[in-house]
Amino acid sequence: MKNKLIIVTAIFTLLFSRCGKGDRFETSDGDSTPPGKVTLRQYKPLFGGARFFYTVPKDEDLLGVEAVYTNKNKQSFTFMSSYFVDSLDVYGFGSMDEYTVQLYAVDRSGNKSDPLDVKVTPLEPAYTRVAKTLQAKAGFSSFFLDWQNELKQNINVYVEYEFNQGGGHESLPAYFHPTCLQTGGLSIT
Repeated sequence: MKNKLIIVTAIFTLLFSRCGKGDRFETSDGDSTPPGKVTLRQYKPLFGGARFFYTVPKDEDLLGVEAVYTNKNKQSFTFMSSYFVDSLDVYGFGSMDEYTVQLYAVDRSGNKSDPLDVKVTPLEPAYTRVAKTLQAKAGFSSFFLDWQNELKQNINVYVEYEFNQGGGHESLPAYFHPTCLQTGGLSIT
């Protein structure tokens, strides 16, 4: 009986020692070979952004696809998707101007492929659509702001209300987040 218990324990030990992390998910510290370039199939303009449809390169340790764009203030924004999906959404374009988005394939060692430069022209940004519907309504010792967010995208509303009180100039900041609902409102008293 004792021999059977030892044999069963040895079998379980062998089985469970093989159930560790596989090579697929280990980092390759010594890997300095970048993956191949992303192949763009098409892009679709979005409100304040773009959706990229691509084909990932064949690479054993591919992690995903990264998109980077730089705005007019020289700020870079990075978006990433897994290698399991074939598209990536990039948001945050502040105008309907042309932007250059760079797509990279990235592996687990942090190596990036050569960039694929894609020139995109987004649709009208969501915040300008919301701003066009913004209405201020007077109340008793307060006012209300109402707006429509038909796209249901996250919109931050920042209001700086300036007024004169007791002969001096006063400022009252207010911040409301998130407003991803179709309609929103803010009451300042």
